Amino acid sequence: MRNRTVTQNEFEIAEGIKLISSTNTRGVITHCNDEFVEVSEFAKKN
Repeated sequence: MRNRTVTQNEFEIAEGIKLISSTNTRGVITHCNDEFVEVSEFAKKN
C-alpha cells in the first residue's frame, strides 16, 4: 500500500474514544480498533 496524500482534514472525536493501532517493524498496520478504521478510512483485512 502506498502512503496517501495528507488531506488537512480534521475529525472531531467524542470524549473517551481511543484510536488504537500497532505496526510491524516495516510500518505496516497489524492491528487496529474499529474507531481507528472509521477515522482513517482504511479497511481491515480478513
